Amino acid sequence: MLNRFISFCESQNWDLKTGKTLLAVSGGLDSMVMLELFRQAGYVCHVAHANFGLRGAESDGDEQWVRDYCARHNIPFHSKRMNVPAMKEETGQSTQMAARTLRYQWFAELMKTHGMQHLATAHHAQDNLEHFFLYLMRNSPATALHGIRNTEGQTIRPLRCFPRQELQDFAVSVGLQWREDRSNAHTVYLRNKIRHWIMPDVLDSYPEAMEIFDALSADMDQWMQRQNARLNSKMSRYLQGETLLYTVMNDADGRLIAARWMRSKGLDVREVSKAVACRESGHAFHATAGKIHTTRMGWEYVTADITAEPNPVTLPLHSLPAAIEFGGSTIRFQLAKMDQSVSPDSQTWYFHWDPGLFPLQIRSWETGDRMQPFGMKGHKKLSDILTEARIENYKKAQIPVIESPAGILGLAGIRRSALYPVKSNTEAVLVISWCRTESL
Repeated sequence: MLNRFISFCESQNWDLKTGKTLLAVSGGLDSMVMLELFRQAGYVCHVAHANFGLRGAESDGDEQWVRDYCARHNIPFHSKRMNVPAMKEETGQSTQMAARTLRYQWFAELMKTHGMQHLATAHHAQDNLEHFFLYLMRNSPATALHGIRNTEGQTIRPLRCFPRQELQDFAVSVGLQWREDRSNAHTVYLRNKIRHWIMPDVLDSYPEAMEIFDALSADMDQWMQRQNARLNSKMSRYLQGETLLYTVMNDADGRLIAARWMRSKGLDVREVSKAVACRESGHAFHATAGKIHTTRMGWEYVTADITAEPNPVTLPLHSLPAAIEFGGSTIRFQLAKMDQSVSPDSQTWYFHWDPGLFPLQIRSWETGDRMQPFGMKGHKKLSDILTEARIENYKKAQIPVIESPAGILGLAGIRRSALYPVKSNTEAVLVISWCRTESL
């Protein structure tokens, strides 16, 4: 098996002799065989073990098992305890998806820190057939048909061509031991139901199924790569920055384009169909490293949590000149002499100087906030001003409200109030200017 393993890896042009590879090792049969084969082949590698702590002492035993193996063979070892419940609460993901998100985020950090060329996972031939049934049942036939790729970005699957029985035979032949995860026998999760209820009957009745599907998925993958190139070309017509416009749905391939874009942002395939059908402003769908928000114009991908309300800032008079960071904006305050060149623009306001302006407070808008806009006689709700400016609901908390003891001076970047206007006898002005450091 070692010779076939080396031949397969060389056929993929992965250059494992010189480039460093990070091995994802749980301690189970598949990953331990992968680790042993890497060691016997002389490939340069580090090992990463994610401890989710979901099985108490057994989880810690898995970590120690892999740690001991690496210590015996002088292989660099990395481990991390993952807080799956916190990730579930933050993202609304299932236990399995939260665990996957956490471990792949950590793998990416390790690879960057240690200059890794590849991430190797221990998927084998049987996993490929299970993948087909899993994604077919998740209503993602395209993902089901292309199977598990040998290479996907920096991720490689060096055991993809080997059936699981061959891995077990190899482990027994070289005296390699492994850990058994008892949760793999449970049929709570869909993948385990497929593994224990469907796969045995399929392979008993049709032993060639893995080999046949392997060839089919390879052909489908080539066809889909050509299809994806075509869809990517069309997708660019409907993208504005990180927003995919709803007008894409007028395209004959609209649903395919939207689904592909959402999957590329890390949206769970089970959420994609819901997100594609949702075009009402104000909804959010959790992706791997951010959220997809529905806006008035389209689906917007946001990596940071811009729905959180920034902490208010109080600015006393003695602190001038000052620069305040708030909600992705930098706001500058300074006292200046009045001259004929002073004229307001879209990023600068001038107020008649009066010590009564201070202390200033920079905060998010609150229900009931009102001000008299410059050039108008009556007062207006800030919520209405934000709506008229077409600021999405989830972004409104990021717009700085600048308030003096006399009332609100303005919404930075949106509208100023009529308070403290520059007069013919004004000798000094408070200058407020701003710029966005993060896009809205």
